[in-house]
Amino acid sequence: IDAKGLAPVGDAFPVAESVTYQGGGLHKAEYTISANGMLVYRSATGMRTARLLWRDLRGKEIGSLGDGLDVYAPRLSQDGKRVAFSRRDGSNTDIWVGEGNTTSRFTFDPGFDSYPVWSPDGASIAFSSAAAGPLNLYRKSSSGAGNPERLTNSPLTQYLVDWSGDGRFLMYVEVGQETGFDLMVLPMSAGEKPFLFLQTKFQETQGRFSPNASRWIAYASD
Repeated sequence: IDAKGLAPVGDAFPVAESVTYQGGGLHKAEYTISANGMLVYRSATGMRTARLLWRDLRGKEIGSLGDGLDVYAPRLSQDGKRVAFSRRDGSNTDIWVGEGNTTSRFTFDPGFDSYPVWSPDGASIAFSSAAAGPLNLYRKSSSGAGNPERLTNSPLTQYLVDWSGDGRFLMYVEVGQETGFDLMVLPMSAGEKPFLFLQTKFQETQGRFSPNASRWIAYASD
């Protein structure tokens, strides 16, 4: 980009690849450039990776998943037997499902799929995906069969955070242009539209429904 005219010049080409970025909805690439043109960045190659551990309620380890992989955002199914999690591989992030010591890939988009949440009956997994633009909400059978069903169609970024225990509502964070992170609710009944739960000048995140019903919501705010 021409620094004076702020217009693209010529064809775009990669300067550095496998550059790490901050998660948690920030997605800020970890690099800086000096006045003399020296570029410094953090490489994703050889990064410390993580694994998920199964433990019983006494703390005894009974299994593991994702050894040596870049995994995060795990969510257990209601019966505690399966876990959905995000796995990052370079510039691509997909959702995987694990049971026991085995895993299987759940999404196959070339971009970003994350923030999985199980339905109360375990039959479906809802998640956020950038398959068709900004992160919006999708749903797919937890068996992995079929194609994802798109649940929202918004130009704003949406991070899924919870599914109510009675199955009636999804809760997600929507990034507003003026108000930042706001909490939204999507009724799961056919024909229903999303509605605003909480919008202020502050950042509201990590909404969770109270168990088995949708009477109370806990959330974080700055």
